[in-house]
Amino acid sequence: DIDEYELPAELEPSPPLPVRPTPKPITKQPWFWPAIGIGIIGLGAQIFSGGSKNDPLAVTQTALAIQQTQTALVYVPQQPETITPTEAPLLDLPTSMPLPTQTSTVVAKEQKVRSAAKWPLLLLEPFNNNDNEWLEGEIDDEYAQITMTINGTYSWEISSKQGFIWWVYPTSEIVGDFYLAVEVINPSSNRDAPNGLIFRISENGDHYYYFEVRDTQLFSVWANDRGEWAEIVPYTTSTAIRPSDNNHLEIIAQGDEHFFFINNELVAEKTILSSSQGYTGVAAGLDYEDEHSTIVFDNFELRAP
Repeated sequence: DIDEYELPAELEPSPPLPVRPTPKPITKQPWFWPAIGIGIIGLGAQIFSGGSKNDPLAVTQTALAIQQTQTALVYVPQQPETITPTEAPLLDLPTSMPLPTQTSTVVAKEQKVRSAAKWPLLLLEPFNNNDNEWLEGEIDDEYAQITMTINGTYSWEISSKQGFIWWVYPTSEIVGDFYLAVEVINPSSNRDAPNGLIFRISENGDHYYYFEVRDTQLFSVWANDRGEWAEIVPYTTSTAIRPSDNNHLEIIAQGDEHFFFINNELVAEKTILSSSQGYTGVAAGLDYEDEHSTIVFDNFELRAP
C-alpha cells in the first residue's frame, strides 16, 4: 500500500557547494511517498525517495520507506552558498621531533584505529549479485535520469535535471561503533560530481551523516538533522584523492571519535557527540541541471565490534 503525504512549504537546503557558478533556484514543491514491502527493484519501476525516508524538510517527489530488509534512497536539491576550500590540516601530528610520550600517543591512536579493520565482518559486497537488495534499474523523473547496474560493480549513470544528492543502503544491521569502507571511481569527465559514504542513518531517516569526496580533490563531512545541514568538516583540499582513479574511502567510529581516510591517509578526525546508531550506505549526486556523471562503487565493507 502507498500512502501520500504533503510536504511543508518551507524546505531546508542541502550542504553548501564549493565555489561554482550560481544556478537557478529550485522552488518546486514535491510530494513524499513511503512504500512498504520488498520487490521494488526493476527497470523503470522504482519509487524514488527524497530528503530521507521520512524527512519532511527534504525535497523529493517520492520516497521509499525502509525496514531492516529494504533499500532506501534520497533526493536533496542543492541550494549552494559560496564556500572557499581550505587546505587539509595536519591531524594530531607533531610539527617537530616528538618527545617519547608524544610518539607513543600517536602510535597508540594509530593502533587503536587500525584494529577496527579487524572487527567481525557484517557485510562484504563485491556486487557479483544483488542478494543484499541494493536498488537497481532505471529512474527518470523531474530530478534526474539514473541507471543503476550491478555486474561486478555498482555503476550509476546519472544525468541531472536539477541539483540533488541521493543515497542508498542495502540490507544490513544497524551499527553503533563501526568500520565502513568502499572503493569508488568517477570515470566521467565531470570531476566535480560528488560521491561518498552515508552513515548513522536513523531508522526513520531523519538524521544521517555524509562523507563526500570529489575528483577536484575536495572532501567534506556533513550532518543532516530533519533537513537541516551542519558542517562537520568544511570543503578541504586533499591530494590523497586520485582523480579518475579508484579511491578507497574509510570511516572508523569508536564512541564519539570518528576517523576519515582516503586511500589509507587520515584526512580528518572529529569528535561527534552522537550516541545514535544507524544504517550505512553510498551516496552520489550532481550540483546543477544538465550535468552528467558516472559513479562506480565496489567492495562495500561493514564491520562492527
